[in-house]
Amino acid sequence: MVKTLTTILYCISILAGPAQERPAKTNAQEDLDLAIITERIARTSPQGLEVIEKIRRLMPEVQSHRSGKTLGEAIDDWSNGRGQFLIHPVGWEALTNSTGHWTLFFYFRDEEQKYYKAGWEYNNDTGVLFPIEFTNATKFWVRRSENKRP
Repeated sequence: MVKTLTTILYCISILAGPAQERPAKTNAQEDLDLAIITERIARTSPQGLEVIEKIRRLMPEVQSHRSGKTLGEAIDDWSNGRGQFLIHPVGWEALTNSTGHWTLFFYFRDEEQKYYKAGWEYNNDTGVLFPIEFTNATKFWVRRSENKRP
């Protein structure tokens, strides 16, 4: 009886066609415009600006694997057209979270004038920088080359 009812409901859902729902947006895909971004950037404290300069010199880690380039070098590569596509940097936001670590967001736009953000968390105690979202932040992680002898 339950199988029959489930089969009937499944067939009805197929016949009804695809649902006209908007896809759920993740944190990295939120609607961003320049006004929202500049407001967030302006809230960054002087201490946050110091942390931003510090993390640009660090190599982010993904699953305990360090990047082959610093975060600043990777962003420079993407903004100079050496990445998968050209980006235009907008700015940085730095906030402290409830654990005392720094949460940092890098805002940029692509060639289609769409704005994005990439997020990382910086642990002051260990000096580790890792992504907090995996849609955009991992694009700035560069695989290390294997230093093998010929």
